[in-house]
Amino acid sequence: MSYHFGFKYWNEPTPAKIRRVASALAAAGIAGCGFAYLRDNMTLAITLLSLAVGGSFIAKLFTDKP
Repeated sequence: MSYHFGFKYWNEPTPAKIRRVASALAAAGIAGCGFAYLRDNMTLAITLLSLAVGGSFIAKLFTDKP
C-alpha cells in the first residue's frame, strides 16, 4: 500500500495508522505544552503547541486512495 500526500487529498479519508500516530503525537505535544506553561516556559509551550497543531494539519494531507 502506498500513501499519497498533497493538498489535493484534503477531502480524502486519512489512513487509520496515520490518524492514530498524529493524534498520539498531538496529545503528547499538548500535554507537554501544558507542563511547559505551568513551569513558565512560554517559548517551549508555544513551540510544542505549534508542532502539535502543525502535525495534525499535515496528517490530514495523507491518503491511501489514488
